[in-house]
Amino acid sequence: MIDTFERDIIGGQYVRSFDNEINKASQKTGIPTELIAAVIRHESSAIERRIFISDCLADSVEFVQVIIRLQTGRDASIGIGQMQIGTARLLEQTRYVEKGDSHTIINLLNESKAVEYIAGYLHLISDILNQNTNFASLDVEDQNRLILISYNQGVEMTLASLNVGSVYNLINESSYDNQTLDSYRRWKGEMR
Repeated sequence: MIDTFERDIIGGQYVRSFDNEINKASQKTGIPTELIAAVIRHESSAIERRIFISDCLADSVEFVQVIIRLQTGRDASIGIGQMQIGTARLLEQTRYVEKGDSHTIINLLNESKAVEYIAGYLHLISDILNQNTNFASLDVEDQNRLILISYNQGVEMTLASLNVGSVYNLINESSYDNQTLDSYRRWKGEMR
């Protein structure tokens, strides 16, 4: 319950603050605003943002964490999308996002730029699922849930899971889509 409350407060604040950026990213990628906003509401309440209420302090802690992890050969998830640096670099290389002049880490810690990375990753996932499964034949709700599950566990893991089971088994067994999409819908309904 505390987790939900913190996501409503911290993540909800980011969703409201970046509504314009979310809409622009949705128009550019074709990813529904609801999915982008649901990821932001869920992921932006990482422990650093709970402890260090100030964005500047949270960003500093995440920056140091990234430097330490990268020096030891490990990836790190940062920013309001809790995106791994390796994933962000893939998005830049494949042109799902425009890197610009800033370093990838700085882009992920810049909340408005991070929205583009979140939407870009959801777009890449959608494209991969469309190429490798019967994704297009699913109803939109199931497509959206698979995209969210893939955001969390990685599209490769989703594809592997689909090879051994059905779409509906994966959706029913995963909780990430419920934690993001269903909780976002509940929160949004309460905001009206």
